Amino acid sequence: TDQDLERYLEVSQKDRHTIQAAYLEMREKAIEESLKCTKYINKYSKLRSDKETCELQLKDKEAAVQRLNKSIKSSKKSFQKDLVNKEAERQQLQYLSLLKDQLITPVKLNK
Repeated sequence: TDQDLERYLEVSQKDRHTIQAAYLEMREKAIEESLKCTKYINKYSKLRSDKETCELQLKDKEAAVQRLNKSIKSSKKSFQKDLVNKEAERQQLQYLSLLKDQLITPVKLNK
C-alpha cells in the first residue's frame, strides 16, 4: 500500500541519514588515525636517521681512536729508541771523559 511505501521511504531516509552520519564520523576518525600514524612514522624516520648518524659518528670516532693509538705506539717506540740512543751517548761520553782523565795526568814536578 501507499502508506507502507511512505513508511518504508521514511525509514529508508532516516537510515540513509544515520548511515551517512556514521560514515562521516568513521571517515573523520580514520583521518585522525591516519594523521597520528603519519606523525609516528615521521618520528620513527627521524629516530632511525639519528641512529644512523650516531652510528656513523661512532665509527669515525673509533677510527680516530685507532689512529691515535697507532700514533701513540709509534711515538712510544721512537721515544724508547731515542732514550736508548741518549743512554748509549751518555755512556760513551762518560767513557771518553774517563779516557781523557787518564791521558791528561798532571805532571808532578820534583822539587
